[in-house]
Amino acid sequence: MYLQFTFGKTDPNEGGDLVSPVIGPIDWFQGTYLNILRLGKKDINYGDAFEVVLHEEMAVIDGIYYGDFNLISKCPNYARGKVVTFKQAIDKGWFTRFN
Repeated sequence: MYLQFTFGKTDPNEGGDLVSPVIGPIDWFQGTYLNILRLGKKDINYGDAFEVVLHEEMAVIDGIYYGDFNLISKCPNYARGKVVTFKQAIDKGWFTRFN
């Protein structure tokens, strides 16, 4: 499965229409009260789970604030060759380790 964030903006108090890169594949995704978003991949040896960094109910990815996200079962054609792997996203600091 793949993850993509939408309705991104550089200022959390403004409107926005930026779209994140497609991230994946990931093996599982879990949300709690829509204020904790956790995801993971079986073959990553960084621990069991990672959390999406949130600010006032918005995901923060590479300094952009996103209001929505999509889980996609297959890599979309428009993203072929532009996917950020889960490991690359971790290395970029897009997700934090859940302890």
